[in-house]
Order: sequence, then C-alpha cells, then structure tokens
Amino acid sequence: MKWIRFELENIENTADIFSKAKLIVAPHGAGLVNMIFSPKNINIIEIMPLNEPNMCYWHLSQILENKHY
Repeated sequence: MKWIRFELENIENTADIFSKAKLIVAPHGAGLVNMIFSPKNINIIEIMPLNEPNMCYWHLSQILENKHY
C-alpha cells in the first residue's frame, strides 16, 4: 500500500501511478477522474456521504469497465 499526495505530482507521474494501480480508494472528488489512466476491471472504492450521493464517478467507472463501490 502506498499513500500519494497528488497535488505534489505532475500529470505524467499521476498517469503512470494510476496505470499501475491494483486498487483505488479515494474520497469523492475531482481526483477520481484519474481513473481514466487505470487498467480496466480495477476495483475503485469511493468514499462519500450516504445522505448526499453523487454518482458521477460511478458512471465514469461503468464506461471504463471498472468495479465501483
């Protein structure tokens, strides 16, 4: 497991990191768009409030053929 602060990374490094990911766990937010660089069928765990669900990254996951929880 590795924690990465993406505000310290450039887009090339970010794309490289996501392309090698085996699992993505992240809070709901714009950083989840980086899943476009990840392999297909990757597991993505998105953390968000249950009382205000926003399914935009779930929809992106479906398009990219990922498993989104």
